[in-house]
Amino acid sequence: MAPSTMLELCNHCCSAINQVPPGEYAIVTQSGQPVAELRPLRQRNTDPATLLNRWRQIPHVDPDKMRRDLDQIIYPSL
Repeated sequence: MAPSTMLELCNHCCSAINQVPPGEYAIVTQSGQPVAELRPLRQRNTDPATLLNRWRQIPHVDPDKMRRDLDQIIYPSL
């Protein structure tokens, strides 16, 4: 369980950080008032091979067809 008070956070810092699931956060309170959010950082470094692989998997978008589709949805009277 993630910490809910400053005292719990101070007493159990390492375990508190490890208990916050990826994509989630914990609100830390002091005297019953929210004072902070504790959340895991996103992984920032992605290796070039992974980036290239992701780029290759992006589907092709025909800009003219996309514009026609958007016009039909947003401005059907055109």
